[in-house]
Amino acid sequence: MEKHQIVDDAFKFVPAFVQIGLAFNYFEPVRAAMEISQHIAQALPLGSSPLLQLPGVDSQTTNALNLREKEPVRTLQELLRLDEKERRKILAKLDDKAYSQAISIAKQIPVLIVTDVHFKGIRFLA
Repeated sequence: MEKHQIVDDAFKFVPAFVQIGLAFNYFEPVRAAMEISQHIAQALPLGSSPLLQLPGVDSQTTNALNLREKEPVRTLQELLRLDEKERRKILAKLDDKAYSQAISIAKQIPVLIVTDVHFKGIRFLA
């Protein structure tokens, strides 16, 4: 029961962290809050591969993807950037149904793209 309450409270705190970060134009805390939210929702340990969110993908698969000589795949975006033939090859462990489901889910996960950044600083007068 306590575990459920902690997770429920964590989901309530994340939007508050995002709002505070946005109010002060702090990018890193906003990004971190979104990442933590993703880990909480998917029950993933912090620092683990985001590819573990996909059905049928396990830590053994993510390790193999990280160690690829040609082009390591560490994120969902890197996976989706590959052409269909290459994606199918690296996820050969999955059957056709699991592969289709994994790619469909990967395409639905939101991606944070920073398009307009303004930096503010303190100006010292001599």
